[in-house]
Amino acid sequence: MLCQFLALCALLLALPGTRAGADTVRIDHVTVLPMTGADPLPDHSIVAEDDLITMVAPSRSVATFEAERIIDGRDLFAIPGLVEMHGHVPSPRDAPQEARDTLFLFVANGVTTVRNMLAQPGHLELRRQIEREAIWAPALYLAGWGFSGRAVSDEDAVRRVERQKAEGWDLLKIFDGLSLSRFQAITRRAHELGIDVAGHVPRAVGIHRALHSGMRTIEHLDGYIEGLEGEGRRLPDSMLREIARETRAAGVGVVPTMAVWEHLLAATPADALRGHDELAYMPRHTAQAWRARLARAGDRTLRDRVKAMLRLHDPQVIANNRLRLLKIMDEEGVEILFGTDAPQYYSVPGFSVLREARRMQASGLSNRRILQTATVDAGRHLGAGAARFGSIETGARADIVLLDGNPLEDLGALREVRGVLLRGRWLSAEEIQRGLADIRQRMAADD
Repeated sequence: MLCQFLALCALLLALPGTRAGADTVRIDHVTVLPMTGADPLPDHSIVAEDDLITMVAPSRSVATFEAERIIDGRDLFAIPGLVEMHGHVPSPRDAPQEARDTLFLFVANGVTTVRNMLAQPGHLELRRQIEREAIWAPALYLAGWGFSGRAVSDEDAVRRVERQKAEGWDLLKIFDGLSLSRFQAITRRAHELGIDVAGHVPRAVGIHRALHSGMRTIEHLDGYIEGLEGEGRRLPDSMLREIARETRAAGVGVVPTMAVWEHLLAATPADALRGHDELAYMPRHTAQAWRARLARAGDRTLRDRVKAMLRLHDPQVIANNRLRLLKIMDEEGVEILFGTDAPQYYSVPGFSVLREARRMQASGLSNRRILQTATVDAGRHLGAGAARFGSIETGARADIVLLDGNPLEDLGALREVRGVLLRGRWLSAEEIQRGLADIRQRMAADD
């Protein structure tokens, strides 16, 4: 075990961006999109000292402010670093290179914080390395080992809750398969200990019980369409609005992961998935598994074929109900948090951001609202009692993404990253491209 840990440290310390201290950075003549509710701020400067933003002001007023690094932001747009609220980082012990690549893909696409939704060996050590700023990686919030329908007693499940809290995990992850009594035992003890619960809605629990159980977030809009019997019919707006209001009243947030769920439902055209050029950044075994699954997408089980014939299960109907539910949830003030479930079926870390944003846009959410779910709203959700992030303002964490275009006008600008300031540390567009090229070359060599 000690040898594994030392090897992990050696690999992580070799990551690009390693440093002992932080520079003072000044970004000049940039248009700032602060995401605080304020209007865009043209021709402004942002000053970051160590890992905090210390000044946001018109460029003319800070021209003499000394900084170790000055970045010309002319004709560029600055947004807060993006938050991936449902990501998955591979095990840095079992797959160190894959973990390293995943972390870089997130940062290269402007993702500076990841809520990792399933524990893997080495994650707690990895987070400690990141917090010491020894590696170039997003800040991590870590879910522990998932709770599913394994044959354990309620008492054993409670002991697992207590162990995960003691070990330092940030939240608990719920899967399907739990009995109602076990689910209630887990959520009750978690509430007593002050650790968040998030995840799926077990069928034995149902959406209404889940909403009033103390769960902090429900992932993938899981349990909603099934609970409303909307897998084969268009659900009335009134029914969607009622469940949205119940969600808001319960104080439960949702991480919808719209794009990947449409992939999994087979509601996304196969040709569109085959056109995902970013598969070039995924390991060979992963890309092959996704392509094989896509090839089998038409071979549904007999049960699914019967349900389809009886109009009890229609992927397009489900996808449409999900889109409408998301829009109504936004109208009703439900806490919506941005997540892509990457890496997951045709959802590549970082590159999945724009694809998810496009599906949220298709539901009727504005560009501003989509960006808020990935910045200030996510920062507010995760940052209670901790460092403030998700906005560009004095005192916020220095996580900033420079873009060629204005994403409030065109979400496509999210793919035009000109540099990332990560906790006060600058990653240039040239360094991003070199890092991406290195990953592509290694993946191609594995084919």
